[in-house]
Amino acid sequence: MLRIALREATTRDDLDDVTREAGLLLLNIVPATATHPAQIIYTTRDRQSLIHLIDDARLGVLYFALHGAEEDAIARVIRERLPTLAQEEVFALAGAAAPRDAIRGIALIAITAGPTAEPAPLEIFRAALVHADPDVRSAARSAAEYVPWPELKEAAVLAAMLSG
Repeated sequence: MLRIALREATTRDDLDDVTREAGLLLLNIVPATATHPAQIIYTTRDRQSLIHLIDDARLGVLYFALHGAEEDAIARVIRERLPTLAQEEVFALAGAAAPRDAIRGIALIAITAGPTAEPAPLEIFRAALVHADPDVRSAARSAAEYVPWPELKEAAVLAAMLSG
């Protein structure tokens, strides 16, 4: 699975244009619930790939999750036609002094995290878990639930215990 974070400036028209240009077929629209984000689910014409456009209000991020044989080709079209965030930009945002930016950066790292921990994002998360701002700490604990890294789960539990 591949996830691509979109910039806040991405419009509904932008999304409609790229899905149409990519020849994607609409499969389902899933409204948000208390436990799941809103999703628009597409497939490729050969039905070998699924594309989920996820609007996660809990994290405050909009992103694509791609599954299947054509992940790389679809990702290329999305990155060429939509305002996406590069990994370096996400890391810089997560390390920003402004709490709002740090919270958004942490959320973006969470949704784009790979299956194994890498040193840079792991350290960013660890720093956010003990950040001076309680909103950043809380956001980091919430975002850690999205990441499959055992090292982060341990750090989140320890940070929660230390904060009372």
